Amino acid sequence: MNRVLLVLSASRVSNSCVDGALDAAGSEDSELVVLFILDTVMPHDVQEHMSHEGFLGEAPSGRLLLSMRKELKRQGINELAEVARAAEKRGITHRTELVEGEFLTRALEAAQTEAPTVIFVAKRERAALSRLVSGSRAEELKDAAPCKVMIHKGGDS
Repeated sequence: MNRVLLVLSASRVSNSCVDGALDAAGSEDSELVVLFILDTVMPHDVQEHMSHEGFLGEAPSGRLLLSMRKELKRQGINELAEVARAAEKRGITHRTELVEGEFLTRALEAAQTEAPTVIFVAKRERAALSRLVSGSRAEELKDAAPCKVMIHKGGDS
C-alpha cells in the first residue's frame, strides 16, 4: 500500500497542509501516516535564552522547560486526534505517532522508515532574516527526502 506522510510540530501546523495530505491519501487510496514531532531544540533554545538574559534563575528555568515540553506534548496529542478524526470521516486508513527529537532528523527518519510516496509539511512562519541565517527545515527536508515533499505555508490554522 502507498503511504502519505504528514509531518507536524507545534510550529508547523496548517489547515491547508492537513487537507492536502488527507486529499492525497484519499485520492491515491493510500495509508496516511501522521507524525507529530515534539521538537526538543525549540524549548531548550527558549529556556537557554531566558536564562542567559537573566530573566530566570536555574530552578525557574528548569520548570519553564518542563512546562513547555508538557504543553507541546498536549498540543501534539490534540492535533493527532483531530487529524485522525478527519481521516476517519473520509474513510482513510491512518496511523498517528508522537515522537521527540530534532525536527529534521526525526522527519528524515520517518521518510526512510515509512517510504512514503509524498510528504506534506508546513513551513514555519519566521522573519526573513531568521530564515536567511538559520535556513528552513522544511526546505532541507525537501532537499534530503527520498520522495516528493509538498510544503505548505504555516499559520493558516
